[in-house]
Amino acid sequence: MYTLRGFQINGNPSISHLTNALSCAEKMVYKGISLSKEEWYQLLEEAIRENDVSASQRIHLFLIGNDGVNKHDSILDDRLIHIFAKNNKVFEANLVFLHAKKLEIHTWNGIISAHEASKCHESVFLLFSEMQCNGIKPNKLTYLCILKVCGFLRSMKTREGIDLKIRKRTLLQKDVMLGNTLVDMYVKCGALEKAQHVFEQLPYLTVFSGTALISGYVENGLSDEALKCF
Repeated sequence: MYTLRGFQINGNPSISHLTNALSCAEKMVYKGISLSKEEWYQLLEEAIRENDVSASQRIHLFLIGNDGVNKHDSILDDRLIHIFAKNNKVFEANLVFLHAKKLEIHTWNGIISAHEASKCHESVFLLFSEMQCNGIKPNKLTYLCILKVCGFLRSMKTREGIDLKIRKRTLLQKDVMLGNTLVDMYVKCGALEKAQHVFEQLPYLTVFSGTALISGYVENGLSDEALKCF
């Protein structure tokens, strides 16, 4: 009889090494013994804790190939995307996303973040568009990621379109972090008037709000404008 709870097998001392625990899991699956969701969670969380990409890949292969535990479970998908994104494994993150049975907002945010971290800027916007076509509304985390990428775009129209979407949902007034990121985006694009306009609409100011705008003015030789921010 096998059990993976606490990484124990038949009362033996705890198997502390993740690789050994995975080997045990594989033997169980090959013998036709299904693992519970809790056991898969346990293995995956340990892999994430150790930042073990190889172990995470093994877990994913077993989930899609030998066990149906993840067919309606977005949490396992989200956690897998998280570790792959963290390690710039965008191909592996894409595989998880493509096999996911249920795409929630946090799943979309995870894959968008993975592409942003890997500097796949064009695919970030393709995913952003696809997400909305599937009826999923972007949230704060989505926009924070999108705004980071906007600084690399040549099209001011695209940047202003994202700005407009944020304003239509009154997110700018609700979240100063989002406002700060929007200020920073316009500063990096050299659109200082727009950055100033956003700055003046923030619900309250933080050190980051002023620093981003001041730096932009100074870098563009507008010291008088920078002084007005104090």
